Amino acid sequence: MAQQGFEKGDQRNIVDTPPKPVEDDAFFRSIKEEPQEEQDEVAQLAPVARPIDSEVGASKDLPADEDTRAHPQLKDSNPHQINWQHQLDIPYHHQPPVPHFAHGNPAMNNFGYPSFPQMPIPATQAFFNGPGGFPFPAPAQPYAQPPAHQSPKLLAALLKDQEKEKIVDLKAQVKKLQEEKEKLQQENRRLEGRAEAAEKKQEEQKKEMEMEKKKMKDELDQEKKRINDEMEKEKKRMGDLNGIALQLKSDMEAKVKESELRNQDLIQKLENSKKETSNLKKKLEDSENLTSHLQQTVSSHDSEIKTLKKALKDQAGTSVDSEGPRKRPKRRCTVEKK
Repeated sequence: MAQQGFEKGDQRNIVDTPPKPVEDDAFFRSIKEEPQEEQDEVAQLAPVARPIDSEVGASKDLPADEDTRAHPQLKDSNPHQINWQHQLDIPYHHQPPVPHFAHGNPAMNNFGYPSFPQMPIPATQAFFNGPGGFPFPAPAQPYAQPPAHQSPKLLAALLKDQEKEKIVDLKAQVKKLQEEKEKLQQENRRLEGRAEAAEKKQEEQKKEMEMEKKKMKDELDQEKKRINDEMEKEKKRMGDLNGIALQLKSDMEAKVKESELRNQDLIQKLENSKKETSNLKKKLEDSENLTSHLQQTVSSHDSEIKTLKKALKDQAGTSVDSEGPRKRPKRRCTVEKK
């Protein structure tokens, strides 16, 4: 996140933060006492900071394939001097970043820090409280020798690798933007094609509607003409039909009278049939009543027969008990089965 903030222009931790006094630190005193020749050699190998383009993130006066962004830890006042003081403000940070060749090497990356220019991961309590570790949080420790105190060639290679990584990231971003642009262009072409197809379809529908209107108008005109012709013919026929209508009227009156007489006869017959039907219904009800009475009589007779059979069985049982066991006559058994 800190690296992203720096790339967006937030350089407070690098340039704006005033350095802390380190006069009593033997390590920094040794840095001040370095020979001027080594500093000049480092200045010659370090890249010069250039203005960053706002759109692409590369310098305008260099090709796109070269690394053009300024090193994030070069001061504005002296671009050849590297400022490591900002790393003192990072919590729980007690050693400089690990160079690129130390990745994956546990002996050189005990804290699990990523390579420069990414921000270091704060040390965890599990590390410091482990066997042989420090109580959390760890006490402040002096820095190891920064890359400026190491071999100038190594520093130049490190800076070059960092710039190459930035170029790769920028190229990946540009490629991603180009892919998104192609997708948007394809979507625009698809939408334009759909819009053109919709316009063509609308024009075709408009033409079809106009043709349909014209066709309906022609059909209505023909129908109107046909109706007028038929009306004229009907008028002529009406004159001929008036005489026929009078004659039919007289004939119909005679037929109506005759039909009225027939209707009266039918009404009389219907009334007679209704009377006969009512008589038949009455007889049917009487027969149903008689049938129900007979059924009741039969059921009463059945109950009496059952009672008599039961009495006979009881009487036969008492006689057998008094005379002793004996075989019943076969005839009597058949009668009982019945």
